[in-house]
Amino acid sequence: MDIVLAARGTNRHSFCKQYGYKPNTLQNYWGTNKLPPGNIVADLCEYVAESADFLLYGKKLQYKASPELEAATEMLDLLNEENRLAAFKYIKFLLKEQTGDARNSKTS
Repeated sequence: MDIVLAARGTNRHSFCKQYGYKPNTLQNYWGTNKLPPGNIVADLCEYVAESADFLLYGKKLQYKASPELEAATEMLDLLNEENRLAAFKYIKFLLKEQTGDARNSKTS
């Protein structure tokens, strides 16, 4: 989900603020790969202008992604689960570093 939000120039905090969700509550879903309640999924779909099929099942993007993002998505699809998780963690690290959160956060 972080990748989808970042591709649109936003983040979880902005989503939570706009829709009135507590960031800590949503972090529990992100951190454990649990499916959030339907109302949160519906709001996420609205927020990122994507279908639930895309958000929940990883179906193809509905918007025209950059060639770099399309290539990265195709490469991620080729990775096994362990390597895909490692890549995801690295992308999260880069996002934190880019926004300055890495210096203020003790979680990975």
